Amino acid sequence: MSEKMIAPELFRPPVDFPDVPYDHLLREAAVRNPDRPAIIYHDLMLTYREVVSMVNCIANGLDNLGLKKGDRICLLMANRPEYTITFIAAATMGIVVSPMNPAYKEREIAYQLENSEARAVVIQRELLPLLQLVMTQKDLPKLEYIIVTGDRVPESMPDAIPFAKLLRESSPKHPRHVEVSSEDLVALPYSSGTTGFPKGTLLTHRNLTTNNLQLTTALRTNFTDVALIFLPFYHIYGVMLTGSFLACGATQVMMERFDLLQSLELCEKHGVTYYFAVPPIILALANVPIDLSKMKTVKYVFSGAAPLPLDPARKLQDKTSARVVQGYGMTEASPLTHAQPGDPALVRLDSVGMPVHNTAQKIVDIETGERELPPGEDGEIIIRGPQIMQGYWKAPEETANALRNGWLYTGDIGHVDADGYTSNPCSWSILPSWTPPLSACLTMKREKYPRVTSSCAKALTSPPTRSSPLPTASWRAIKRFTTWNSSMPFPRSLRAKSCAASSRNAREPCAPGDKACNLVLGTKM
Repeated sequence: MSEKMIAPELFRPPVDFPDVPYDHLLREAAVRNPDRPAIIYHDLMLTYREVVSMVNCIANGLDNLGLKKGDRICLLMANRPEYTITFIAAATMGIVVSPMNPAYKEREIAYQLENSEARAVVIQRELLPLLQLVMTQKDLPKLEYIIVTGDRVPESMPDAIPFAKLLRESSPKHPRHVEVSSEDLVALPYSSGTTGFPKGTLLTHRNLTTNNLQLTTALRTNFTDVALIFLPFYHIYGVMLTGSFLACGATQVMMERFDLLQSLELCEKHGVTYYFAVPPIILALANVPIDLSKMKTVKYVFSGAAPLPLDPARKLQDKTSARVVQGYGMTEASPLTHAQPGDPALVRLDSVGMPVHNTAQKIVDIETGERELPPGEDGEIIIRGPQIMQGYWKAPEETANALRNGWLYTGDIGHVDADGYTSNPCSWSILPSWTPPLSACLTMKREKYPRVTSSCAKALTSPPTRSSPLPTASWRAIKRFTTWNSSMPFPRSLRAKSCAASSRNAREPCAPGDKACNLVLGTKM
């Protein structure tokens, strides 16, 4: 049982975070600890002095190519040092980074390159054939530079630039001054789309810089910490982690992807103190039939991106000396908005903690989104703070729907208890498939609502709109195949998002897993 705070009114006071461009966090950490390990990747160890010098080399290289402030550069690779180095190098020159999922197929790659209007892409060598296929199928007139990992020019693409060449032939001195303000864009991550393709999220230097410091301040990380990061850098969760642990002068151990046994070996080898995960990994660690003593240095296992199942979390805590905690956030908030108190005695496993510094939240009624609700009553979570996005790229209507009077309407349902802790939120998001048939399939998974199980419904008769809640006939169809309370309307912030429904008006519920319109309950980070 967690304790109560003695003086909650003094908890997480307003903080004067530096209003500086994103790259300044790394540069200041390097001044403080130039020879400390910054990045460990397999058998490679890079100090802060080396990382800053490599950032300078790539920044100068991008500048020499002719990339300018405001240009977009896509990153298409797994977790590796080139990712973080290029991200910060681009930020130095005012270039906007757009991370891409290396699991993308041709259609998604073509869409993001075209939609972001990218002038350059840095790509992992193994993924080059996929990009070449995209370029045979899609005209990308704005894409001028292809930078490929490694030190050799690919035979199949002689115009590509090896990353090592850009690094070795550019100066490690600080690049020429580019006027970059905290209000300039630094990143264009694409969030899961609620209608059609994903949307670019406009994040500024202030958004990312502040959020990195919000995390390090809330988690009390410092230069003695070692973070294991296998969560993907193309996801905002990974972007936050790699930036935050450089900002505080700590060491980060990079993995391309999750491998349970390898993660345990790295914990023991490098003395990992923070192990960042998602709920399926918590479940795997809790149930794996092996000794977890190699995690003896881990202080916290931090879970995000989805609701944390409590039984596996408690089981994992019993197997290790680590404290399991969860946070909350979303791409639109850079991403972190909530974290547990730093004192282990105050951690509540069944909540996401409290808003991080300089962040306000309200719980408002789902119907209008305007009436603030009292503690204990479920409603839509809305958030305000310096980490909140500027809007969606080329999507003014969705921007206006999500951002209202300075508040981000998350579409997530939750409540605040009497002590100020926020419940484990559940999110409503309508995710139409890109592939027919488009019958409406509901997958509602929520530990908090055990009666709501995987289930399906008939196709919706018409899409919800801003002025009209979900049509009665459609809601009856949903109720017919679920036990969800039909009196709960969609959060107002989601009603403007259209839901593709089957033109054949399916008479039977679709099968779970059908490529269809999914209504999913789960957190967003």
